[in-house]
Amino acid sequence: AEVDLMAACEAGEVCVLGDGNLPEKADATREVRADVLRYLIIGGCRDCPVADWGVRVMGAYVSGDLDLSHASAKGMTFLLDCRFQQPVEMTQTGFEFLNLNRSHLIGLNAQGARVTAGVFLRNIKAAATIDLNGAEIGGQLACTDAQLSATEGKALNAQGAQVTAGVFLGNLNAAASIALNGAEVGGQLDCTNAQLSATEGDALNA
Repeated sequence: AEVDLMAACEAGEVCVLGDGNLPEKADATREVRADVLRYLIIGGCRDCPVADWGVRVMGAYVSGDLDLSHASAKGMTFLLDCRFQQPVEMTQTGFEFLNLNRSHLIGLNAQGARVTAGVFLRNIKAAATIDLNGAEIGGQLACTDAQLSATEGKALNAQGAQVTAGVFLGNLNAAASIALNGAEVGGQLDCTNAQLSATEGDALNA
């Protein structure tokens, strides 16, 4: 899987592992170690270059701790239909475009992340907080059809975030609070058909 991913990144192509769908469990045939994925996201090296498109992979099982904190991603970062073994760290990380659609995460810490374009978290499942506290997003924040099952703290924390376009939470299912207090949203805030079931604090704090 790692060899296929490196070849696709060098060629500027999308890497589809297996059938491209979400791995149901740990799968050695689709396993990409977090350190290898990080190495590619930040641009590889002369012996293993990454094309300007960046990293675009579907159907990976990411093992280990993916920590991109204080790094800068090259090109776009598309980690679609991926299953992550550990929480993902993206504190103060710079992205051109971040897309985690349909992936399953333990949790995501992207406090202070800077994203030139949009952040797409459509149809994700997360067992712990999705933290975008203080993030700067140049496009939209889309978290439609997501299932955020954290029961402690916040399901989605975007306190103080700056979002140039809209925030889309349609059909979101959240078991804990959605925090947008202090955020600046340049477009609409859409919670159509969302189910906000927090038992403590506010269901939605904006």
